[in-house]
Amino acid sequence: MPLAAKTQSPRLAIAGGVALFAAPALVFWLAGRSGHVRLTPALSALAAMLTFFAVMALMPMALGAMLGLGLTPAHAGGGVAAWIAGFVTPGAPGGLGVREAAMVMVRGGGAGADRLLMLGVLLLIVTFAGDLVCALAGRALRTLPDAAV
Repeated sequence: MPLAAKTQSPRLAIAGGVALFAAPALVFWLAGRSGHVRLTPALSALAAMLTFFAVMALMPMALGAMLGLGLTPAHAGGGVAAWIAGFVTPGAPGGLGVREAAMVMVRGGGAGADRLLMLGVLLLIVTFAGDLVCALAGRALRTLPDAAV
């Protein structure tokens, strides 16, 4: 699939692929959480990861559209690749600097380095905010009695 094509077909294919993997994963994960379906922990983790990476792929596309870069599928792949590069790089706290460099190296959609660097910084801010929300939610859930969790 050409990532830099100007037609809608690559965007529709990516949206269909995300829906194909993310929607069932989210449904199974929610069904397992509600107790209607018994899932193994591995399947629950897989569903959560598929959902996470689907959202992680859509986030750079949305941020790129906000910056005027358009809805380029290359931003989706570049955002996920940047997150993984920052995650696995030793010595970089939270992938700081690695994610931004990866976004510039991807050169998604033919955008300039300055706009891609801004996209990387915005992605860092959004993921940091998401980590903060999850940490606060985990702390709040830890203080609840066992019966309520």
